[in-house]
Amino acid sequence: MRFVSFYILIAVLLFSSGCNNTAAYQNRKGTLDSISGAVNALAAELQRIDTISVQKQLLKFHYYQEFISRALPDTINKISADNLHRFISTGRQLNTFTANRRTILARVGLLNSQYRRLSADILNKRVSTTQLDSFLSHEIREAARLAENGRSQMQDYFKNAEEFRQLLREVEPLIRNYNNGMLPTIVRDTTTI
Repeated sequence: MRFVSFYILIAVLLFSSGCNNTAAYQNRKGTLDSISGAVNALAAELQRIDTISVQKQLLKFHYYQEFISRALPDTINKISADNLHRFISTGRQLNTFTANRRTILARVGLLNSQYRRLSADILNKRVSTTQLDSFLSHEIREAARLAENGRSQMQDYFKNAEEFRQLLREVEPLIRNYNNGMLPTIVRDTTTI
């Protein structure tokens, strides 16, 4: 994530410099490339989060949550109830992360398409440098906002994933206690209609 901030800083420095008309367009093209690099670095970091691991955690959460809501009695001790509450809350936050990650990656795709169009405008000098300055200023703000949101989502994910793993050590014995020593199993129907 430090690289994202570094790219944005470079973009601002390149953005603020300029000499003649051709150099001014070249500088703005460099600024746009830096912004694009920062946004794509964020996307790469988000995509590095192990999707299979997230899916396994969510699958386990959904099946355990279903069992908890159907089979656990209403009266359990306070410690168990607190652990179950935290388990459900953490699982929901993991679920929210997957939706937010998809949204952020879709936003990166949209920004990249905008950057390609703006890059073509710069190369063909279709807009004035004043307009470019306005566009680039807006894109720098949007990239910084997206980077902050992405960084926040990743921090939340790692915190929640660790808490989820710790809570499993508390919740699984409780589930086993009410399920004849077994954890809920996933039964898949193999017949086709």
